[in-house]
Amino acid sequence: MYSVFILPPLFFYKFILAQILFYITNFVANRFMMKPFNTNNMQIIEFCCEQFNFIIPSRQIANRRDKFVKSDSQRNNLLTFINM
Repeated sequence: MYSVFILPPLFFYKFILAQILFYITNFVANRFMMKPFNTNNMQIIEFCCEQFNFIIPSRQIANRRDKFVKSDSQRNNLLTFINM
């Protein structure tokens, strides 16, 4: 009886926590790139990241997730129906 009322807020907080972690990892990566180039201009940082083929962590995680789901969907197991 109590789990019905507890599950929706836990799912919501899990989603919010994941978004905060993505923001934090992107912030750290952007600050890391600002130091060697001695700039605060995000357009310059984005250009430099493209030139050095540096992908921000949230995009790397999304790419790995997509690759996993694609390879896992070929096996037709339960995870493909959940759609992580």
